[in-house]
Amino acid sequence: MKNITLLTSLVLSALVVAACGKYEKHPVENIDTYRENGRKELEKGPEKEQVRTETIIVEKPVEVVREQATIDENSLIIAPDRKMVFIEGASTTFKVVARSTIQGVKVKLTGKNLPEGAKLEKSPTEADVYLLTWTPKIYTVPAGESLKEVDVKFGLEVTETPSERVKKALESVTREREATLFVKRTQAVPSDLKIEGLADDVAEGSVTKFSVTVKVPGIDGQTPRKPMLTIFNDLGQSAGVEYTEQDGTRHVMIDPAQREAVYAGEQKWKFSLVFDTKNIAVRPDMDRRGQSLSQSAVSHVRFNLLVTSPFGTVTPQVLKLVKIGMNRPVSSPRFDLSGLTGPALELTPGEKMKFNFTVVSGEPSANLKMELPDLKSLVGSPKLSCKVSPNGASKQDCSLEWAVPCAASDDNLKQEIAMTATATIAGRNSEPVRQVLNTIRSKKDKVGCAAPAQATPAPARPAQARPQTQAGR
Repeated sequence: MKNITLLTSLVLSALVVAACGKYEKHPVENIDTYRENGRKELEKGPEKEQVRTETIIVEKPVEVVREQATIDENSLIIAPDRKMVFIEGASTTFKVVARSTIQGVKVKLTGKNLPEGAKLEKSPTEADVYLLTWTPKIYTVPAGESLKEVDVKFGLEVTETPSERVKKALESVTREREATLFVKRTQAVPSDLKIEGLADDVAEGSVTKFSVTVKVPGIDGQTPRKPMLTIFNDLGQSAGVEYTEQDGTRHVMIDPAQREAVYAGEQKWKFSLVFDTKNIAVRPDMDRRGQSLSQSAVSHVRFNLLVTSPFGTVTPQVLKLVKIGMNRPVSSPRFDLSGLTGPALELTPGEKMKFNFTVVSGEPSANLKMELPDLKSLVGSPKLSCKVSPNGASKQDCSLEWAVPCAASDDNLKQEIAMTATATIAGRNSEPVRQVLNTIRSKKDKVGCAAPAQATPAPARPAQARPQTQAGR
């Protein structure tokens, strides 16, 4: 027990001695330095807002032209657009790149065998680019074909080199490239179809000349194939009317003075036509059931037109409505000479001709009576006859038959054949209606007629120096 107490006292004494030996040192080293640093921080005041700066690196592509170690076919470049297609009558431009891969070399592009009117010019906005501009003329593509190929050549002229070595080396490099220009026909659709000179209202007994104009791209007056006009009835009807619009194409015919389309310039074509209510009977309006409106004083007709170009393109159709004012009652007889192709019936010597026509009354109960001239005194003794139509007594089917002699002269064939028709309705006769059928000699050659005999000179007698000019002498 005494030993434990002694040991404890020794340990405590050692600790006291150790502590007292370091008592002269401060518990914090350099305390004055820390105080000085604190004072400086207080004097700085609040911290300013920090600004962070970031550096962004933008990489731009830079074209670097390096001088080739060797000069070969790749040193000069001619690169036209892949496919150059032109349209007749339209201006089109394509690009051709022309440059050298050798630093310091400058070139100029030229064209060979370029078609007439084609231009090759340097682009004002793009470096090393040339513009080929061409407007092919119409008919560049041959008839019967849809495409034409034109072979051309592009060449390079070296205008500047960095050294004589490069200049001489380039002399052996190919400087030409072949290319093909393709030309197609225009596929523009004909347009601007107009009817000119035909009013919406016309009078019965009149012959009105009018025209149809249309714009047809791709052809002019030199074309071997002209545009074609089609006149038809679409069987349509205007809405909100009680009558049936009738076929107006029967009143329309080609003007005999101008049978073909005429080119009027600036892609415009003109067709000359006639609207005839004199030689072609006017039919009265009908109701929706197809019955004649006996009290009607007008006839409403309609017809449509369209034009087809030589290339097969077609205009939109145009509708024309015409109101014909009737100058006599519906029941009155009307001659229908719609078989005529002009103002007169044309006759050709040597030809046997038969011309059919009708006379009709708009009143189904009418009975027609015809008065016909005797034509036996005319050359060839033509025959004119009429008979009641199978459709009823309100219609007469008539015909003129004429075997024209080869010897018939122009005066023989220029005739005026006058006919008269009267309609009887419930025992009452209408006013007589007179119609004149004019005939003339056609411009065609005689048909089946032998040529007149030609007098041939007889052999001269030995005692006479003058040859005989007539047989039998």
